[in-house]
Amino acid sequence: MPVRSEDVIVIGGGVIGASICYHLARKGVRALLLERGGLAAGSSGACDGLVLLQLKKPGIHTAIAVESVEAMKRLAGELAVDVEFRRAGGLVVIGSAAEYEAMTRFAAGRRLDGIDVSLLDAAQARELEPCLSGDTLGATTCPLEGQVNPIPYPCLRNGSSSNGRPDRSG
Repeated sequence: MPVRSEDVIVIGGGVIGASICYHLARKGVRALLLERGGLAAGSSGACDGLVLLQLKKPGIHTAIAVESVEAMKRLAGELAVDVEFRRAGGLVVIGSAAEYEAMTRFAAGRRLDGIDVSLLDAAQARELEPCLSGDTLGATTCPLEGQVNPIPYPCLRNGSSSNGRPDRSG
């Protein structure tokens, strides 16, 4: 086997490991990706891919989530593979009067944090999602939220769809 010389070894071929390799490569750093199974075979491949902002804690959690949305938009134009980022908005359903009161305060606070969150009454919520239960009292919605398919993200490691395999696995 030929001897390789990398600057960095990244362990884990999911979304985070692949992203680290991609961003290091853009800076001219040689990285070796090690994965015990296939790319996105662990939690990255099993997650729902939801991109949520409205329920993040204020501060660093929200800042990271907002930057993640911006990064996904950027990557959609940079990569040779469609990462299937769809910004369709998110909905948090409210089922009790106590929840409605709490979410009223919560939505106001999120707006102060710069997150576009709206409080909807039951009719407005059903307009967006007709299959909601008749017991639904309302919802909050955030148009910035969406969903992404996490499976293509390991292609980040090379910035293209190349061969879809880790550098080393097993």
